[in-house]
Amino acid sequence: MSASLNQLTSGEIRRSFREFRDHSSDLLGADMNTLESRMRAFIDFCRTDKVLGEIHEQLMNHPAVDWTAWVDAQIKRGVSRGAAGLDFPSDSGQRIALMYQWASRVVVPDSNFIGMLPHFFVVRGNSVDAHIRAFRDAVLQPLLRGLQYKLEEIEEKLPSVNTEQVGFGVIQIFNHGGQVVQQIASGSSNIQTATIQVQNPELQTLLSELRVLADKSNLEPKQVSAAKELIDAVESELATAKPKTSVVGSLLNALPFAAAAANLIAGIMKIVGG
Repeated sequence: MSASLNQLTSGEIRRSFREFRDHSSDLLGADMNTLESRMRAFIDFCRTDKVLGEIHEQLMNHPAVDWTAWVDAQIKRGVSRGAAGLDFPSDSGQRIALMYQWASRVVVPDSNFIGMLPHFFVVRGNSVDAHIRAFRDAVLQPLLRGLQYKLEEIEEKLPSVNTEQVGFGVIQIFNHGGQVVQQIASGSSNIQTATIQVQNPELQTLLSELRVLADKSNLEPKQVSAAKELIDAVESELATAKPKTSVVGSLLNALPFAAAAANLIAGIMKIVGG
């Protein structure tokens, strides 16, 4: 059975994860002659792969991470003068997203990626390889290790049969539902507690089933409440004249039980055109 537009097979996910590990291994063994080319290959794979592409979007669009603002803050702290060390976020998800956004700069035209490393790392000898080792130790290793942990968590949830289908919700690596609602609400007056009823009967049914699933989940009461706030926000967006698929998708994928709700999420996205 081939995977539908809104679904993947367990086998597809496992193959993508194996290729991710191969790229990671190549990247950690890079030197001044191969770092940029291997990093481009790694980022291009993550960006274009059917599975890792979903994770790439989550990493690049984390609502609490802004790489440019972080760099400005480090410069003000005196990192480039050796007056302070790099200050990464304590939250693991934010830290991984920030490091990934840094690594992704390698594909930006004229970024002079290696040439910029001395602005962040003060090393003995000041050689190019020394700066690359410093970048590898401070950024690449913890980034790839953190992503590997996330992929292992996903693999543990996959059906053992490789041909079995799962929804894209299973590859959601962050649960920042409250942040998603807050971020989207700041740019739209439509994301409020649902007060307008969705007119489409099929959507009404799917939303009702999501709420039932939230109640039946093994979540803590606060998590159930947060999940229902997300569903309310989805309903409000769907009740608008022109619902934004990107908003609906972000909210649904932020549900803490998104993997279990994969079929419901796929049904909603199919109706709204996502």
